[in-house]
Amino acid sequence: MAAPTTIPSASPETFDVIANMPSAAKVKSDEGAVAFTKYFFEAAAQVLMKPSPGEILKLCEKDLKSCAVRDGGAREALSKKWHLSGPDVTLIEASIIDSKPIDNASIVSIALQGTEAYKASIEGRKLADFAEPVVFSFTVYLKYKRTGWLIQRIERPLGGGNSTRGH
Repeated sequence: MAAPTTIPSASPETFDVIANMPSAAKVKSDEGAVAFTKYFFEAAAQVLMKPSPGEILKLCEKDLKSCAVRDGGAREALSKKWHLSGPDVTLIEASIIDSKPIDNASIVSIALQGTEAYKASIEGRKLADFAEPVVFSFTVYLKYKRTGWLIQRIERPLGGGNSTRGH
């Protein structure tokens, strides 16, 4: 008698923020701080494109509200079976504002353009608009620790855009 064949169940693909981090974002330098900041916003989109609860928190200091909000979005996307259709922002520019080598701390300014991304069902059907095609500016405070860069705080400067959309 032949053994019954089983088909493995499909598991949703997730995004591992550490495994996907570019090497430039791991360097303890001004350039590394800028690269990490750029990567953080790319990863923030990826955790909604491939719902990955808990992942964005690995790039942030504990209890950072903006990271908790994005992680909450990833948890909701997974439980309600939706995902982001594509990146919700594209990079315009990023640069170092200040660095304090003694404290291993840096401040980065970043400007992003919102995209036309939307919430989509797992079948790809549009559920709702998500992003706005406006420009966002943020001041990002980060610190280099034993494990690498971590986001400490994200602020919008005056006139820095219309929304943080979970960033």
